[in-house]
Amino acid sequence: VNLAARMESGAKSWGAYTMCAEATKLACEAHSGDQIVFRSLGRVVVSGRSQATPIYEVVGLRESLSEDTRECLSLFANGLEHYYARDWEKSKNCFKQSAEKEPHIPGKDLGVANNPSLVYLDIIKQYLNDPPDADWDGVHVMKEK
Repeated sequence: VNLAARMESGAKSWGAYTMCAEATKLACEAHSGDQIVFRSLGRVVVSGRSQATPIYEVVGLRESLSEDTRECLSLFANGLEHYYARDWEKSKNCFKQSAEKEPHIPGKDLGVANNPSLVYLDIIKQYLNDPPDADWDGVHVMKEK
């Protein structure tokens, strides 16, 4: 229950409408196969836990995704790969491209203040100014509950 609460409150800071932990994603896939599309948002340590948890955005039903959303997800996944490899410039370029194709864009869509691509662009900006330690494993520590 604690982890589910962290997913609900954390979704806003990640710019996602619905965010879940890996156990929920796996249960959905066991029940409905690949009908529901999930986007990996990375691995985080949430308040009250010490181990990293893979987190996912529930994007929507596969049959109803637009071509722009599909392209966004592909660019985002590439950006995440470069992010884990500490290739900040390639990662930044991928996230800039995915930000243009996000399903929800601040200033364009009512009530939208952020999205996952923009969140990673902010994280990368921080790492360009203050790189993580050499033993960094890609895990993001969530400060808020």
